[in-house]
Amino acid sequence: MKHITPLILAFALPSLLSAADKPAVTNAPPVAVTNAVAWPTTPLSLRDAVEVALRQNSAVLKSKSDLEAAHGVVMQTRAIQLPRVGFTGYHTLTDKEAIEQYPGGFFASPDQAWALRVQVTQSIYEGGRIDSALRVAGYTREQAALQHQT
Repeated sequence: MKHITPLILAFALPSLLSAADKPAVTNAPPVAVTNAVAWPTTPLSLRDAVEVALRQNSAVLKSKSDLEAAHGVVMQTRAIQLPRVGFTGYHTLTDKEAIEQYPGGFFASPDQAWALRVQVTQSIYEGGRIDSALRVAGYTREQAALQHQT
């Protein structure tokens, strides 16, 4: 057993070393570089350089998205104050042949039934929850706007 291990290493070591020099072969398609920088062909002015920096700066992009998110929260919070309206309706038509008629004809069974329901719901008082939520949403939007300016 002592003599087999060095023998295996002697035969395997050259093939392992030559495989380390070669790139790995896979079935995966080659990946195109999508983050390649397109270098300008002419020099940039200071204004153009600042515009490019503002368009591509991750901190600026994050602050813009934070500002949009804060604006969305304000819109959602304002919607709490508005009344909610719901509509429900149905119509049923029954075959006249399937309706059993009482003898004498005093009570005619209808072959149609329909209903329409409109429901309006609005919060009148919730202990200041709506006003405080609006105030917090406004402060959050102001904070996002100030952070975007800096």
